[in-house]
Amino acid sequence: MSNQKKTYKKIIDEIIIPIEKFQSDTRQLFVFIESYPELDPNDLSYKKFEISDALMINKGWTKPQKEISPEWQTPKYYGSYFNLETLSHILWFHGGGGNLFQAEYTGNASNTVHQYPFANSLEERVTLDSKEHIESCINREVKATQARLIRLVDNLTPFLLWTFALDCIERYYEVLLLDNKLPQIYSRCIEYARVKTLRSCGIDSIPLAKLLSVDPNDKKSLTNESVPFQINLIETLQATIKEDYSLKYRYFEEALLLAIDGIIFYPLTIAANIRHQHAMSCFKKFREEYQLPGIVPIGDTEESRYGQRAWFAFQKQELDWQVNHLQNLLNLK
Repeated sequence: MSNQKKTYKKIIDEIIIPIEKFQSDTRQLFVFIESYPELDPNDLSYKKFEISDALMINKGWTKPQKEISPEWQTPKYYGSYFNLETLSHILWFHGGGGNLFQAEYTGNASNTVHQYPFANSLEERVTLDSKEHIESCINREVKATQARLIRLVDNLTPFLLWTFALDCIERYYEVLLLDNKLPQIYSRCIEYARVKTLRSCGIDSIPLAKLLSVDPNDKKSLTNESVPFQINLIETLQATIKEDYSLKYRYFEEALLLAIDGIIFYPLTIAANIRHQHAMSCFKKFREEYQLPGIVPIGDTEESRYGQRAWFAFQKQELDWQVNHLQNLLNLK
C-alpha cells in the first residue's frame, strides 16, 4: 500500500467543501446590541446586561414591550437598512456580551457578504478573499428596510454567555487531553473560571469558597482571597506561555487568560480564539493524510489560496458546533 499523501486539491473536495455547505443555524433573525453586564447593588453580582432606552435609540430601535410587538420601524441613524443577524453571524463578528432581540422584517431585504476591497500585500489579498468566501458560506445578516423587534431573549444572561464561553474552552481542552500531556495550570484555570462565574453572577458562592478554603458567608474573606488566587493563576499561565516557544496552544491560552480575568467581558472573543485553535489542530491532523499547504500564505499562489480556504473552513467547522450549542442553551430550536 502506498504511503503517498493526497494532494491539497483533494482535501478541498473531501473535507473543506462539506464543511462549507453544512449549516447548523436555524436562520432565526436577531438584533444583538453589545453592552456590559449590569452590577446588581444588592449582592454585587451580574445577572443581566445593561439596557436602556438611550442605548436602544442610539442604535435606531424602539425597545419592545412585554407581549407587545412594536410598530414596524424604518432606519434613522445607520443608512437605509437595519442589520438583522443570525446566531452564526453574531458569533463570527462580535466579541463581547449584550442583549439579544428576536426580530423580523417586511418588505425589501437582501443578503450581503462583507467586502474587503483593500489589501496591503499579495498575501493579505489571499487572506481577505478567503475570508470573503467563508463568510458567504455562513448564514449571515439580512439588510432590511423595515423591521421590528419581537422580544428580548431574556435567558441570554451574563451567566449563560460565560457558561457558553467556558463550554467552548472545556470542549477543546478535552480534545487536547486525548493526545497530549497538558500543563496542570490549564485545568486549574478552567476550574477557577467556572466557580468564579457562579459567584460573580449571583448563582452560588460555595464552590468558590471551597476552592479558596474560606467561609462562603464571609464576603470579605472571599473577596480578599480571590484576588491573589486569580493573580497567581494569571502569572503562572503567562509563565507557561513564555516557556512554550512553539506557540502551538496560543489561541487556547489567550482564551484562558480572558476567562480568568475579572475585568474584561469578552465571551464571544473566547469562542473565536477556540475556533482559531481548532483550525490549527486540524492542519496538524490532516497533514498526516494530505499535502496541506501552510497556514501563512506565501504570495498569491494556488497553494496559498487552498491553504487559506482550509484555514477559514476549519474555523467554520467549530463555529457550527458553537452555534448549535448556544441554540440549545437558549432553547431556540
